[in-house]
Amino acid sequence: LVKVVSELKAVETEPRMTPAEIMAAYEADSADPAIAGRYAQLLLLREANDEAREVALAVLEQEPKEPHAALVLAALA
Repeated sequence: LVKVVSELKAVETEPRMTPAEIMAAYEADSADPAIAGRYAQLLLLREANDEAREVALAVLEQEPKEPHAALVLAALA
């Protein structure tokens, strides 16, 4: 077990952001797909479904593999 664990590689993750940080980042750069995807997810959590869908669709047009936007559309399906 020790050998297996020692061979595992860490997965890099995105830093956590508070809702206020996401909103501020989106206001500063709404064209950034990663930030806009997180913003769409925040809108979904706040039950602003129509706006969340609109932002997520725009993000996926620009960056088809953006995971946050894809998650939003999956949740709304």
